[in-house]
Amino acid sequence: MKNESDFINVCIACDDNYAPHGAASIASIVANKKEEDSLRFFILSDKLSESVKQTFHAMANQWNVSLSIVECIDEMFQGLPTWRGKYNAYFRLAIHRLLPSDITKALYLDCDTIVATSLAPLFNTDISERYAAVVAMTNNSSFTTHDSPYFSSGMMLLNLEKYRKDDIERKAIEVGIHRFSEIELPDQDILNEVFAGNVVFLPPKWHIVHFPLAADFSKISGPPLPFSIDELKAVFSDPGIVHFNSRPWRAFCEHPLCGLYWKYLRMTPFYQETAKKYWRGWMSSLYQRYFRINLNKKNVHIKLFGIDIVSWKFADNKVAKETQQR
Repeated sequence: MKNESDFINVCIACDDNYAPHGAASIASIVANKKEEDSLRFFILSDKLSESVKQTFHAMANQWNVSLSIVECIDEMFQGLPTWRGKYNAYFRLAIHRLLPSDITKALYLDCDTIVATSLAPLFNTDISERYAAVVAMTNNSSFTTHDSPYFSSGMMLLNLEKYRKDDIERKAIEVGIHRFSEIELPDQDILNEVFAGNVVFLPPKWHIVHFPLAADFSKISGPPLPFSIDELKAVFSDPGIVHFNSRPWRAFCEHPLCGLYWKYLRMTPFYQETAKKYWRGWMSSLYQRYFRINLNKKNVHIKLFGIDIVSWKFADNKVAKETQQR
């Protein structure tokens, strides 16, 4: 019988819309695990349909891994600023009580991540005296009141024992309510403040967020970078966890590793429907970019190969004629 310490506990939050991406993330973890890795998945959600739940359980049975769906109630976070109209971003604040109390360590991943290697080296990181292990994004932040680098909460190896002991959820909610108007990225801003530099910083391979393209990277990030450009370029030859905030399931994704997403999505029951949506979106985007014929009562607009051939607004021309007549 396995001990609690033998399991790699992975938490992923998603709803029906993001279920295909969460499934691809799980598939990538299973595909890259070592024989001795014992995986245990927890899906955090407030709105998963029965059909999606059944699909996730069928995947887990096929791959012989443990998978539990944890029902979350977003009302518990009311009073905090929402993210895109929802409270889902705060579910990770409650992992310590949503998971069984005997679990002392868990890896949280956003559902739009793909894992390209075994998670064992990451999960075995010593965080016994820290709240989490994370990857820095920038050297500073306008929100935090300490000097520690700012990290993304899309990948966090959490010390749930210390999390519970220090009542982090309560402290996080208090910060969120007290500094409501200052928050741009819940719960990320809040966690950066509450963890107060009490984290282990990992190499960038464990959370690849942006393209490592020299000047372009600096423009995307804004504040000073925590890694050199050469370090960031190197992770693409040996990726650990790739965070696809560039959405590879949408047309014209320019991320150099977007093929990884489709590779692992293909292993799931969600592949065909997602692929259909992708190609419909691709055709629509292509049409919008290069070919457009728009005829209505207000204007005539014809675009071919990205060049405006005819662009005529009736309202503007009516005003022009009236002005000339005067």
